Amino acid sequence: MEIETITINSEVKPHSLKKLPPKKDYLTPQILKELMQARTQIAELKGYCLDYPNPLLLLSPAIIKESLASSEIEDIHTTLIDVLQNSLLPEIERRQADKEVLRYREAIIQGYNLFKNKPNIGTN
Repeated sequence: MEIETITINSEVKPHSLKKLPPKKDYLTPQILKELMQARTQIAELKGYCLDYPNPLLLLSPAIIKESLASSEIEDIHTTLIDVLQNSLLPEIERRQADKEVLRYREAIIQGYNLFKNKPNIGTN
């Protein structure tokens, strides 16, 4: 059995990184156009929310989709249909993946309610 030897190039340092932030200008006309469109749509959604007694009714689908996406990152796999179906069941009968997504949704809603009751969040 032959042992393989590795040579190390002393000129290359693995920890020498380029300075941040990069010098590239990311605010291109296309990105600015997209940002303005997103801002307009968010303002429109905010206006619709003000007309509803419970704005979470409008935001609930977006919250569930965000919960699904975040859970996917944590290697928890389920579908929107499964989550919605399992939300109707008692917690003890839910699949574990769906429980996690629904708990994430509840955490977002709880954070929203805390923020609504105390809008001035500070470091103290």
